[in-house]
Amino acid sequence: MTTPISVRVEDLQRAHEDFVSAIGTSRKQLAEMESQISTLGVSWTGAAATAFNRSLQDWGQQFQNVIRQLEGMRGRLEEVGSKYGATSEVATQLATGAATKGLGI
Repeated sequence: MTTPISVRVEDLQRAHEDFVSAIGTSRKQLAEMESQISTLGVSWTGAAATAFNRSLQDWGQQFQNVIRQLEGMRGRLEEVGSKYGATSEVATQLATGAATKGLGI
């Protein structure tokens, strides 16, 4: 037996806004970290600095991938929300039309 689900357009819109916020926060935090690291990098040299910079570069690429994945989920959520909203509107109009016809209005 399947469990019915209930989706509200408002909830989809709120989730979309949460993704937009998370993406913005992630980008801001990444930029701040890169700024702080660039200040450190000016005065730090040697093998440890090279290894750290390599690790940081790898981490930065992975973090950019996380942001891209969030953007993809945000886009899909926006698409689903738009389609769901349109479908809900059509269903409401059809139900309203059927009800008024049944009443002879």
